[in-house]
Amino acid sequence: MSPSQTDVTVLIRERSRLPEWAVEYSLIVRHLLATGRLDELAKRLRIDRAGYAGLDITLFLLAFFCWGKSSSLSLFGSESAGWGPQLAALAGRSAWPSASSLSRGLAVADRCDLDAFGVWLLGAGSGGTELLAHPLALATDTHGEQWAVFDFDPTVEAVRLRALPEGEDLPSPRRRAVGLCALGYSGRHRGETQFSITPIASAGTAMWLQAGIEPGNCAMPRALEVAGDACVQAVTAAGLAPQRSLMRIDGGGGSAVALDPIAKRGIQHLVRLKSYGVFRLRAVQQLLAADTWQWVADSGSGPRRQALDIGSWQLGADEFQTATDAPVVPTRLVVSRYAADRKHGAGVLIEGWLYELFGTSLDGSAWPAAETVELYYGRSAIENRFAQEARELHLHHVFSYTPAGQRLAVLVGMWLWNLRTVLGSRVVGPLGAVPTPLARATQDVVAPPQVPEMMLPPEPVNQAPLPEPSERERVEAVLAGLGWQEMIRKHPGWRYDGTLHCPAGHAALFNGVAQTKHRRYATYRVSARHCGPCQQRELCSRTTNPTYSRVVTLPIGDALPVSRRRRSQKPVPPPLAPLPPPRWLAPELSEPGLLQARAAALLPAELRHRWQDFASRCGAEICLPRPAAAPVRRPWVASTPGIRQHRRLTWQQHLARYELRCTARVSLDAPDQRHAKATRAVLELYAA
Repeated sequence: MSPSQTDVTVLIRERSRLPEWAVEYSLIVRHLLATGRLDELAKRLRIDRAGYAGLDITLFLLAFFCWGKSSSLSLFGSESAGWGPQLAALAGRSAWPSASSLSRGLAVADRCDLDAFGVWLLGAGSGGTELLAHPLALATDTHGEQWAVFDFDPTVEAVRLRALPEGEDLPSPRRRAVGLCALGYSGRHRGETQFSITPIASAGTAMWLQAGIEPGNCAMPRALEVAGDACVQAVTAAGLAPQRSLMRIDGGGGSAVALDPIAKRGIQHLVRLKSYGVFRLRAVQQLLAADTWQWVADSGSGPRRQALDIGSWQLGADEFQTATDAPVVPTRLVVSRYAADRKHGAGVLIEGWLYELFGTSLDGSAWPAAETVELYYGRSAIENRFAQEARELHLHHVFSYTPAGQRLAVLVGMWLWNLRTVLGSRVVGPLGAVPTPLARATQDVVAPPQVPEMMLPPEPVNQAPLPEPSERERVEAVLAGLGWQEMIRKHPGWRYDGTLHCPAGHAALFNGVAQTKHRRYATYRVSARHCGPCQQRELCSRTTNPTYSRVVTLPIGDALPVSRRRRSQKPVPPPLAPLPPPRWLAPELSEPGLLQARAAALLPAELRHRWQDFASRCGAEICLPRPAAAPVRRPWVASTPGIRQHRRLTWQQHLARYELRCTARVSLDAPDQRHAKATRAVLELYAA
């Protein structure tokens, strides 16, 4: 058998031409340089480290999200290392970070003001102000007025806790997710250890305005404060009025404490409510039974709904008011219903109808009941947006085990999303005119049904069920005559002025009487809705349970009989507080406008696809000249007094550490003349 022969040909790869995944990155970086946004980013994002600057960290993340092949930063670091000099030279940098350098940079991102940086990056940093104010991106009410609609919907990501065995031959166990995650409500298909992402997006352009990261379940008031500030700055920069902006929120924001930051900023709200106690009112029952219902526009999927205005409601003004400065937010009540044989999802089932309750500050003439319900269910598109960004950008992956580092990575990914939308609008040219408004059609009316027998009895909704008069009077008299100063002596910060208050000022309600072997105690409980977001929680309790409510026990001797011998026995009701002003007001009759309300007509996903298709047809080549020989520096010689004194570098010196000292030649090409013109047009955006 004759020996075989193999010819081996070695092909030398041309390293100056970038791979396909880096072409979009090169186009975006050249666009940011032409518009001056890259220099502005370097000034705003200042990461206090001796290594790479915030600009280098952002460029690495931007290239990673353009790569899009995996959610692994280390894998991208290995693949991009060979192209590091070219990728860095695009932005005038001399070195390309590694994945480990990126992790160290994200770990100290908490030293930056990411609230202000996120608003700038996703707003002016992406150039989406003009697109946000485009008529195609605005909703229109029945009077022809335009509205900027925003969606706020926190999402929860669970982190798996692996087993950490202990032993003498093993290192000390340490969980990396301690700073990022916390215990929270597991819900459906979630783990107990989790972190929350609180994004807000424009419904008309699908562009992100801000995003926050919080361990465990998010605190809605704080998250809505950040989201409200982002909305105000975005609409103000776009030349719109905050009063003409609307924030759609899920049921988690249906409380006065959550909606108060939105109301203070002049933003309108539309939220799902769970205050079904309003159905106890006889007047509301008569409205549900006697008034005519309007058909909600049929989307072709799901049940056909009917809608009705039932008046206004004072959120927060309940009979257990616990602080004098507790917010009260007025809201208009809108009810929707559809025929159902069982309850699924939100709502309450009454006599074969599933009733859902919504609260809004929108005017009833501009947005009648049917249009309001249709407007709320338009927020379901944000679920598709979450699926799209998870599929394209992997934003739900853990990039850093610090909240600030994770937030910075998510903000850069959302920045790329916004840039693709804006650049797509530039590639397609003029977006076109707004469709001609149509006349509002007369809604079909529904024959009023009979009064449902399963309605709750017509008791005042703000009045607790009365105990027997003799028992109530005896409980009030006994509690008022106790020696409260001596009873609360072992509870610093607690006070009694007719009502027991915790150090944070929240009222503790009488919960019953319990007895141990030698003593008898009166128990008082603070509501869980106050203990959850309380600022003094760490001084009061160490528990991480979000449903925790503070309970104190006070010795009372033999003043009252035991009321909690068995767990199944109900405690004695608390003494009644004075009733507040009525929470419900009858609906105001208003004539709707003559035009048909409509949502935004822009299809932002199509713009992103046009941009990605355009970028896939282009090519990029970078040639780096041989740099001049650097002067020889002896580490043991201090060439300047600053080196001798080990002074800290200024922000400009820190940024100039990896500045490119030579000029790189960047060539962009396209397969045909039409795309070549488009390439030049993209590079010349905002050049003037």
